[in-house]
Amino acid sequence: MMKDKKTLNFIEEMEKVADSIIKVGHEPQVLSEIQQDIHKYDISDKDHFNIYIKQSYSSEDIENAIVHLEQIRMATEMLLLRSWKTFRADKFTFIFSSTLNLIRWNLLKQEYKEVISNSEHINIYIEDAISENPDNFNIISLICDIFHDELLAKLELGKSVESNLNILNDYIQFLIVAAAKDKHKLNAALIIGQIADTLSSKQMYYNACSYYSSSLEIISHVKNIDNSSKREFAVFLGHYNIAMMNCEPKDWNTIKENINKEVSLYEEVDKIYGDVRSKIDLAIAYSHQAIFLEKDKKIKEVYVCHLKKIQLIKESFFLENQDSEYSVEARINSLINSMQPIINYIVVSNSNEKILALENIIYILDSILSKEYDIKVLQYFTAFAMEGFNSSNNSKAEFFLFKKINALLKLIGLFSLEEGIKDDLKKTIEVSQLFVKRNWHKLQQQNRESWINANQIIGYKNNIDYKQKIISMIKKVIRW
Repeated sequence: MMKDKKTLNFIEEMEKVADSIIKVGHEPQVLSEIQQDIHKYDISDKDHFNIYIKQSYSSEDIENAIVHLEQIRMATEMLLLRSWKTFRADKFTFIFSSTLNLIRWNLLKQEYKEVISNSEHINIYIEDAISENPDNFNIISLICDIFHDELLAKLELGKSVESNLNILNDYIQFLIVAAAKDKHKLNAALIIGQIADTLSSKQMYYNACSYYSSSLEIISHVKNIDNSSKREFAVFLGHYNIAMMNCEPKDWNTIKENINKEVSLYEEVDKIYGDVRSKIDLAIAYSHQAIFLEKDKKIKEVYVCHLKKIQLIKESFFLENQDSEYSVEARINSLINSMQPIINYIVVSNSNEKILALENIIYILDSILSKEYDIKVLQYFTAFAMEGFNSSNNSKAEFFLFKKINALLKLIGLFSLEEGIKDDLKKTIEVSQLFVKRNWHKLQQQNRESWINANQIIGYKNNIDYKQKIISMIKKVIRW
């Protein structure tokens, strides 16, 4: 395609500038400035599809980054073409890194065709760059990252990716060769794992498993893994387990072995960090273990996994958290997903096992509700408490009964006498009245007060003024 006169004049001017820079020996300084400029627009460590990342940049920010990166790449290409012999490794690196950053900003903009166009743009440099720098892991990994993001863009456009997978496989081989050197193993394994994650997110589980396997094989030969990398590979191991469980036929022996490794690795990570992320990641690992155990109908073992999971979620609520991925809502939803396996175990347990299980879950949910109030959690809490009352002897029955009554009183303090809460409280009083009458002298003083308050609320339910006084009194009495 013929270039217009304006473009030709611009190229000619750029050539003159490049020649002048080279002639006076200023290439090192200019390349250093180029490196700094590329770094300004580097978002390679961010999730480009994370809505919180998108919201942190305006459309003007994105356009500005794209224009500047295009200029930076053009300047670097001109220096390479006008002086092929000097600083080639640096020039190739900056061409690829500016292209990768261009791609990442276009992903933020959801301009997937531009991503593909920019990826194709570097094809003319790849063969020379690798043949001249076969041991330069930075260049190899940049190329792999570019092709990974091209694959991601094609997936977003709904295109067939088989040909692109073949291209990726070629560059994965370079990574595997580079990983023969200890200093490159971790980075190579991370890049391959990231590719596997992308494929798995698009439900291409069979292809994903192949990449996960390659990643974990490389990491298995690393002698000393830093804490951050341990965490990343635990994530890949968990994702690999999910991908394998979505493949047919399933290799259950490998899945079992990998799940045990996942749990052990996350337990180690939790000891190191002890933060919200490590708690929830370990909780998810126990979920994976539970999924495996469910296939053999091991109800008690499944219950134990889910109890460990919700205990970890409980612990997370008492830690500071600034990670949007582990929001309160996300953790509550994860907690709720574990309720049915708890119920399944309670239903089939003998009397002693049932009471112990109900006590365990009541203590954990009670602790969570003291920190994070949630109506769904409260509903399970009151249901478990009532089941405990109906299944217990005198001392345990008091414990369970007043856990429920105090929870309902708190609800009334928060929402007043809504119909459902009033009916539940009334029914609870009717069911437990004989028990309380027989054991009144044995009840703890605070439980007697709660019982009196509950009866007064039901007895004066039509007196609005008095009801407000009762509610006010409850708020002072209840210690959640």
